[in-house]
Amino acid sequence: MLKLDEVDALFDNESLVLKLAEIEPLFDNESLVLKLVEVDALFDNESLVLKLAEIELLSDNEPLVLKLAEVEALFDNEPLVLKLDDVEALFDNEPLVLKLVEVEPLSDNEPLVLKLAEVEPLSDNESLVLKLAEVDALFDNDPLVLKLDDVEVLSDNDPLVLKLDDVEVLSDNESLVLKLPEVETLFDNEPLVLKLAEVEALFDNEPLVLKLAEVEPLFDNDPLVLKLAEVEPLFDNEPLVLKLDEVEPLSDNESLVLKLDEVDALFDNDPLVLKLDEIEPLFDNESLVLKLVEVDALFDNESLVLKLAEIELLSDKEPLVLKLADVEALFDNEPLVLKLDDVDALFDRELLVDVEIDAEVDSDA
Repeated sequence: MLKLDEVDALFDNESLVLKLAEIEPLFDNESLVLKLVEVDALFDNESLVLKLAEIELLSDNEPLVLKLAEVEALFDNEPLVLKLDDVEALFDNEPLVLKLVEVEPLSDNEPLVLKLAEVEPLSDNESLVLKLAEVDALFDNDPLVLKLDDVEVLSDNDPLVLKLDDVEVLSDNESLVLKLPEVETLFDNEPLVLKLAEVEALFDNEPLVLKLAEVEPLFDNDPLVLKLAEVEPLFDNEPLVLKLDEVEPLSDNESLVLKLDEVDALFDNDPLVLKLDEIEPLFDNESLVLKLVEVDALFDNESLVLKLAEIELLSDKEPLVLKLADVEALFDNEPLVLKLDDVDALFDRELLVDVEIDAEVDSDA
């Protein structure tokens, strides 16, 4: 989910330039909902610009009903941009029923932009019923019940972004109950309890929630540069919650640079909670450089809690260098409790070197 004042995206395969006031994507697979002030899309394969009041589209694989006032389409293959008053889509594979005020879809494969007063999707695999003021979702695989004032989903695969007053999620694998002033999550595998002022990420694989003042992504493959006001991602596999003033990731493969005010990360496999003033990670494979004010990390195998003024971690595999004001580490396999003014630790596995520190080591394992 993205709310941006301006988005400048330059793609190698699909050059795209967007200036939007608000973006609200809703996905079955890659369905996207966007509210934009201006959209300038230039596609190599799919150049397309459409302004319509009503569109009626019927297809074998993806039967769609659209009624438009005006359509201006320039296709190489399938470029599409839509603004509509009423959209009713019924799909063979993904039956969907939508009633919207305005719809603006931009797709590489199936990008969709929607401004809707009411959304009611019904599908064989993922039967879904949505009403912008209220959302009731019942899924065959992932039963979900939502009551929200606003829903904004952006996904690479299945990313979901939600702004809700009341969220109640019930699923076979991951039963979840959320209330925006208060969040209570109970998982079959990973029971979780959260109390937040705002929750904006519920992902099947890698859900991400972003609120940014400006986003400027430049991709060769996945290189990304972001400047955001707030980022709150929660992942099933790698749940992450971030609140940042500025995020600038640049990667060959995964090289990342982050500057944030606060970072709250909760991971299923590697649960991590971070609160920092500035984070700057640079990865070859996993090389990381961090500067933080406070870090709270809780790991399943390596539960860790850190409060530091500055952290600088550089690793081939896991070599670590830390400069901290306060460090409290509790490990399952390697239980460790440290309170230090300055710590320089270089680990192979359990090798620790600290310089002039006040350390308390609690080794139960």
